Amino acid sequence: MTKAIFQSILFLFCLFFDYNFNMAKQIYNLNTEEILRKFRANADGLSDEEATKRLKEYGLNRIEKKLGWRWAKLVFHQFNDALVWILLVAAGLAFAFHEMRDVTIILVIVLLNAVIGFSQEWKAERIMDRIQKLASDKATVFRSGRKYEIDASEIVPGDVVFVTSGDNVPADGYIIESYNLHTNSFVFTGESKPEGKEAKIIAEENLPIADIENMIFTGEQVTMGEAKAVVIATGIKTELGKIAQLATEVADELTPLQKKMRTLGRDVSILAIAIAALVLVAGGFQHLSWYQNFLFALAVAVSVVPEGLPAAMSVALSLGMRRLLKNNVLVKKLIAVETLGSVNVICTDKTGTITKNELMVTKIILDDREIEVTGEGYNPAGKFLIDGKVVDPQEIKNLDLILKIGALCNDASLVRKNGNYKIIGDPTEGALVVAARKYNSHENFFGAGEAKIDENPFESERMRMSVIYKRDRTVDKEEGGPILSYIKGSPDAMLALSPRKLTQEGIVPFSEEEKMKTKKIYDEMSTQALRVLAFAYRPFDNVDKKNYQNESERELIWVGMMAMIDPPRTDVAKAIGECQQLGIKVIMITGDYEITAKAIADKVGLISHNIEHGTHDNFVVNGKDLNLLKENEIIARIKKGVNVFARITPEQKLRIASILKKSGAVIAMTGDGVNDAPALKRADIGVAMGIIGTDVSKEASDMILLDDNFSSIVAGIKEGRTIYQNIRKFIYYVLSSNASEFLTVIF
Repeated sequence: MTKAIFQSILFLFCLFFDYNFNMAKQIYNLNTEEILRKFRANADGLSDEEATKRLKEYGLNRIEKKLGWRWAKLVFHQFNDALVWILLVAAGLAFAFHEMRDVTIILVIVLLNAVIGFSQEWKAERIMDRIQKLASDKATVFRSGRKYEIDASEIVPGDVVFVTSGDNVPADGYIIESYNLHTNSFVFTGESKPEGKEAKIIAEENLPIADIENMIFTGEQVTMGEAKAVVIATGIKTELGKIAQLATEVADELTPLQKKMRTLGRDVSILAIAIAALVLVAGGFQHLSWYQNFLFALAVAVSVVPEGLPAAMSVALSLGMRRLLKNNVLVKKLIAVETLGSVNVICTDKTGTITKNELMVTKIILDDREIEVTGEGYNPAGKFLIDGKVVDPQEIKNLDLILKIGALCNDASLVRKNGNYKIIGDPTEGALVVAARKYNSHENFFGAGEAKIDENPFESERMRMSVIYKRDRTVDKEEGGPILSYIKGSPDAMLALSPRKLTQEGIVPFSEEEKMKTKKIYDEMSTQALRVLAFAYRPFDNVDKKNYQNESERELIWVGMMAMIDPPRTDVAKAIGECQQLGIKVIMITGDYEITAKAIADKVGLISHNIEHGTHDNFVVNGKDLNLLKENEIIARIKKGVNVFARITPEQKLRIASILKKSGAVIAMTGDGVNDAPALKRADIGVAMGIIGTDVSKEASDMILLDDNFSSIVAGIKEGRTIYQNIRKFIYYVLSSNASEFLTVIF
């Protein structure tokens, strides 16, 4: 009894001082003991009985939404339009006068518009299904200390799940044990880069998902390592579920043309009714029968109605869709053709739109020599330049060795499918494979005459990877031994392990002064948002296999560094310049780091444009700072020149879109990931990527770029403006034609 009273007092004390999770600490700020206590779990997992009980309490681990009578509301919404009502009245009159052909044509137009509208609005419900497919079907859990494979839908909060390389994370979880864990968070950040995660406490608060290193989230892919995690959320309560909710709760809004057409429909309806009333009154003074008077009034009212306008608009927009398709723009929604012409702000993703989402080696540093590597993406065609001049790579001493280390210390492969090159494996390693193929196009050129006998995989603690090969010849005449270790890793980690370095003259001591000089080069490249790896090797005599790891990663011979980046598409800078000439503001919104966003923005001309207008210091806003800004402050920043938002979450992207729309802007929002779905729906026109875009982003969008190219948006906007002007001219023509018809009936 005393214990129960004490626990109750403690509970009330915690509530009073806001000590619970929702008020004081976020999940990732807690330690393992606090997590286990909060979710009534233990490291050995729940019992079967407890799991069954919680499944009834929390429900299945599925992202789904009860639709209820929503479909009926959507059907009714298709007919809730003044022009549609007028058309239905016209159809009724035509039926009364036995004009069955007119009745058929009008009803077909109305029903066709309704079907198209319903199918487009119903897409929000399909988004749920698409997102659910990202979740795992099966999951490994611990129950009462034993490991089981169960349906992922049966996971409950408090379960302990086990994930390993190749798995899709089945639920949101707090990591309690991990070994070299790396996950790809593309569904949340839009950046296809494996990030290290581990069991640890994080003190910092208000972190975006991408920076929470002690948790795993539904939809992430495990690219390396393994982990045990306590499940903290399932189903719609997961971060992926929240994105799904955001995407389905965002209501479609009227386009500029639809608003004008709705106003036109209302005005025409009022005019038709007013004229009919006047005709009825006037007819009374002409001693006509009430029947004749009524029919004449209806005829006059119908003559005012532009009944052919909806069909004519559909034809005009359909022709516009065909022209846009020639510019690699696939329009899913007819009215989006017109919206495209009204756009004055483009909010674009970085990865895959401004860039190709293909890492490429652009610089190689050998003994302080800088070698530039040209090319585009994963295409293994390119040149090697020194001081801006093309050189024969075979004549660059030691270039073959650094490329060989990159190619052999590697688990990725380059494949060609339908004329396009793709990487299977880690994108960073893929860039190294492509660089090696630029030196020699033969796939196995660097591995000839050698056999791989062991590997030490990359680990976050070591910050390097090594492979061990056996061959008959040695790398350098000064070194003996048939065993060779090839190592790649972080420059800082590799410098500490390298007492010697390879130069054009041979192997020499690597002094601290030379190391500092090398580190300075590395730091400078890092400020340019380049991802830098160092490469080294070590030959040694036959040793026992159990000593390979100890022998292979010490007393290394430094060879050099390679720097890579996901470069901008070649024609993006020109397209951004065209946007500025057309009066269209371009805003880059990315989940990537601020330094990378700055570098890419600089390359495509977003920064230089701001420098000209004196706003160099504050043109980038990161996710943390955005949370501290009010709506009017964000708009003020954008007006002053801010056009890059970095480390942005899905909720923040949606917020930016909403704020811009409130300010009166007509925005096009590009996206390719699940994280982009809510913002794609909120924008006036959502633009998905056809090649790298997820099914979720395509479902949420109004149009798709078949070539994933930013330049295609600009071409589409130009075409859209032409179509918009043509539609306006046609509306004027129809109204003037109806005015003539009205005057003919009257006089």
